Amino acid sequence: MVVPPSLLDFTKEMIAKSDDKTVLATYLLREIEEDSHLLALFKPIGDVSSAKLAIAPKTGTSGAYGFVTFVTKEDAQTAIEELNG
Repeated sequence: MVVPPSLLDFTKEMIAKSDDKTVLATYLLREIEEDSHLLALFKPIGDVSSAKLAIAPKTGTSGAYGFVTFVTKEDAQTAIEELNG
């Protein structure tokens, strides 16, 4: 995954906070423009504690990826299995 320079700090911070309950969601559709859209995509799979979409600070546009943290690592694994690809 190539991270735009404007999102590098955000990405480093989110990776530092991540654990085995956090999923990196990449190649998101451009229609996913807000954290709530990302949450809605993953909520049917399991209990989500947070969803944070990468938004470029200067342009306010989505970086087409984000981080989703589930309540359990089992839900995170299910999300990977169901949505990968």
